[in-house]
Amino acid sequence: MAREQIAGLDIPIEVFVGRTPELIRLSYGCLACSGSVSLELLYHAKPTVILYRVGWFPYTLARRFFIKVKFITLVNLLAADDPFLRGGARYDPRAAADDGVLFPEHLTYEDRAPQIARQIIRWLTDEASYQSRVRELEELKRQHAVSGASHRAAAYILQHLRSDAPPLAGPHFELGKLNEVGKSRIKKRKSA
Repeated sequence: MAREQIAGLDIPIEVFVGRTPELIRLSYGCLACSGSVSLELLYHAKPTVILYRVGWFPYTLARRFFIKVKFITLVNLLAADDPFLRGGARYDPRAAADDGVLFPEHLTYEDRAPQIARQIIRWLTDEASYQSRVRELEELKRQHAVSGASHRAAAYILQHLRSDAPPLAGPHFELGKLNEVGKSRIKKRKSA
């Protein structure tokens, strides 16, 4: 689709597929969709604007009933002191008060090209603003990007499947129920 759209233009544009890590590494700044790519952009400390475009009906439905956090981007959620909407205002990339958000994000059904372009142009023309954002991203990376996550997760799972060790505290789930499920699976395997 991208190649078809640029075919008639007299502009030297190249289209790449499956080259995300290389493109991020070589870029000065990025425009991305919300998702796990934001963590890769954080790893490389690349100032980024996030665009997540949806239809009007899903946007309205999600904002009214489902979205319970201020941000949609993983990096912004990591950086937030309190990412949950607790009676406070939603994040608005057009509001001056929200100017310091690491990855300006646009969850929208509207055309936000002018706002996105202004942010990208700011980073391209204001070196101090760009470098400040890079430093903030590097600090967040230093706090959260610790190697060995797969090894620690596997060790944790094995420890709790093989023993009656007390559960470790976890913010996302009820470990007591998880341990009971794991123990029942071990018992089933032993009896089989």
